[in-house]
Amino acid sequence: MAMLAAMRQLLEEKRRLEKETTTDDAWATRPGPGASDLAPGLEAAVAASRKFAAEARTPLLRARRKCWYDAEIQKPVILRDLLSSDDVAKLRRMRAALEASGRTPHMFRDTTEESNHAVCYLHYDGFAQRTEPELMERLLAAMRAHAPSVWPRSTRELRVRCIELHTYQAGGGLFLPSHRDNDSVLTLSCRVSEDGAFGGGRFVTYDRGAPVAHRLDQGSAVLFPSEKLHNIERVERGTRESLVIELWEGDTNGVDRFK
Repeated sequence: MAMLAAMRQLLEEKRRLEKETTTDDAWATRPGPGASDLAPGLEAAVAASRKFAAEARTPLLRARRKCWYDAEIQKPVILRDLLSSDDVAKLRRMRAALEASGRTPHMFRDTTEESNHAVCYLHYDGFAQRTEPELMERLLAAMRAHAPSVWPRSTRELRVRCIELHTYQAGGGLFLPSHRDNDSVLTLSCRVSEDGAFGGGRFVTYDRGAPVAHRLDQGSAVLFPSEKLHNIERVERGTRESLVIELWEGDTNGVDRFK
């Protein structure tokens, strides 16, 4: 009898979820094909995004992954001219100071072998906040001010998880399928490189499975819910630099992104 009651309860829950999934739901409609000129390397990531979007029309999967779907459906915000040339110089000076400190294993390392991708943890031991407090506070304030209140958890008290300066050489990118900044709430990715410094390397988000490539000017940024899928197109030439800041509900972090 208990098993029968449990089965009835599951069936009722399934019917309730199906009733909530109406034709007015944003996931019930499909967007266009998205960017068709992506450089090779993101095929698996695009396929994973399309699969994830298709599964949103399955009520039980939608319910189990609610936090991811709530983030994924939001549109990113583009912030123009967030960094000046002086700000870029400050970021590079901080990276140089950390590299010269002799503690590079904690602050500057390749993320994966043969990735042509390196990360400098500017937030290490609060370095960026102490060294350039006005710049850091201005960037954090911009993130909080421009995050729409409908974004998941965006109105809560948030603290720094990481402040990172990323460098991608030719051939590098972020190709990992189903990539999210899990456990963070808001992510900012700001282009640091000068015009003409690199080719390719566009920042990619997804609209219900369709890839959207963002071509940012130097100093401009894309702000998005951290658990929204995103990638970086393969860098075809030159060096791509970007500043990434993540905010979360945990304590202010002073190590790397995982602690």
